[in-house]
Formats: sequence, structure tokens, C-alpha cells
Amino acid sequence: ITSFYYVLCSTSGSFHVSSTVSPVQIPSRAGENCRGEVTIPKGIVQINSYVFTFNTETTNRNITKVTFPTTGLQTIDQGAFKNLGLTSVSIPATVETVGIYAFMNNYITTVYVAGTGSGYHATALKDSAFTGNPISPGIALTLGSGKIGIDENFGTGTVFASVDWGTGITSIGRKAFY
Repeated sequence: ITSFYYVLCSTSGSFHVSSTVSPVQIPSRAGENCRGEVTIPKGIVQINSYVFTFNTETTNRNITKVTFPTTGLQTIDQGAFKNLGLTSVSIPATVETVGIYAFMNNYITTVYVAGTGSGYHATALKDSAFTGNPISPGIALTLGSGKIGIDENFGTGTVFASVDWGTGITSIGRKAFY
């Protein structure tokens, strides 16, 4: 049985994703025509690279917000939300991987990472996940109480206005904020 998941784009470009691929994922370029605020539905497990742009060099500044499901989502792949118009990000407690350059070149000033609960690997924040966002005022990073691992070179090319360390840090890689 094939299930379909509806990715809602508030202005235009909403699209369906089928469950024919396991895990259920949003494929690259599927949302390149999406505009406005994006709502990722419950049931999506993985968001692949460059979902909302044509390729690694194009932009889609018309996407201004993304709302993730509170359960089930595990992977935000490399460059998944690169070159968009996002200003804040809240990563839910089921996400185990935030890939390299996942939120590169947006307008992000606030990030919240819940960290994972029992039964999940720690949320891994990969190299340069938020690089290329505004230097001023920088990113206010808040880490929650769930398990969080900050990988080597995580902060490369990123200015942090503040960091609230939370209580769930399991590891900090070499040169994580270099």
C-alpha cells in the first residue's frame, strides 16, 4: 500500500510525496516551486539535499518559514534548506542528523535544537550547518535538554550572538566553534 504525504506551501507550490521509497523522504528538488511557509507533515523521516532549490547554487528566498513534525523526522540532509529566506529554525526532538550546510545562506537569527530523547542517537549537528547567515546580529543558538552532539567544525563560517548550552550536550568536536 502506497501512502501519500502532502507538503504544504502557504503561497504556492504545495506537493505530494509517496511512501514508495523507504524511509519516507522528500526528494531533492521536489519543492523548488514552493513559496511561503512550509509545513512538513508527520510521516516524513528524511529531508534530502536541496529540496527547495533547483541545484546547489540557486536560491528560493520566497520560503520564509518551515514547520517540522514533532515526531518521526530523523534526518535533515546536506544543504536541505540552503539558500532560502528562513529567519528562525526549531529542530524537533526526533532529528538525529542536521547535515553539512543544511541551513546555509538564509537570514537565520534564532535556532532551537531540542536534542533527542531515549531510543534515539544524539542529534548530530554537522560541519557548517548554519554557515553564511547574517554576521550581525548573529545567531542566538539554544540547545535543549535532549541528547546533542556538536561535530567538528560545526560553527565554521557562523557568527553566534549567544549560545544557551542546555543540559543535553553529549560531545563537542574539535574546533566546533573555530
